[in-house]
Amino acid sequence: LTYHHASPTPPSNSKSLTPSTLMYPRNKALLHPAADLLLEYAEHGCPVDCGPDWTRSQLQQAIDYGAHPSAQQPDAARCCREEALQRVQDGFCKLVRWDDIKHNPPKALKISPLAAIPHKSRQYRMILDLSFELKTSNAPQPVNQ
Repeated sequence: LTYHHASPTPPSNSKSLTPSTLMYPRNKALLHPAADLLLEYAEHGCPVDCGPDWTRSQLQQAIDYGAHPSAQQPDAARCCREEALQRVQDGFCKLVRWDDIKHNPPKALKISPLAAIPHKSRQYRMILDLSFELKTSNAPQPVNQ
C-alpha cells in the first residue's frame, strides 16, 4: 500500500497505515515527492550502516559507563525517566531491561549515553552523547562510527 500524493491522510480503513511512530509522513509531508519512500521507512525501517557489531563486552562497557554526568543529576534523571515513560505510553518506543537481553542482544545494537541539556521551554532536553568512546585493545571507537 502507498499513500497517493493527492490524499493528505492515510486511508481510514487501513490498520497497517495507522501512524504509530513519528516516522510516518503526515499532512504536507504526504504531498512531498519522497512521501512513498518515507512511508516505506515507516513500515519497514530505514537502511542504516551502524558499523561493525559490538561484542557483548563492548555493550557491557557502555552499560557500565551509564549516562553522561549531566543526566545523572537528580532533576535530570527524573526528567529522563518521565520523558521515556511518556514515549512508551505514546507508543513511540519500548523500554528493554539490559538483564533481559544481555545474553542474546539484538544484532547491530549500539548503546549511547544520554546527556541532559538545560532547555528554555522545559527543564531538560535529552540528547545522545556521541562523544562517548569504547576502550578497545586497539584504539577508541566512537559510537557514531
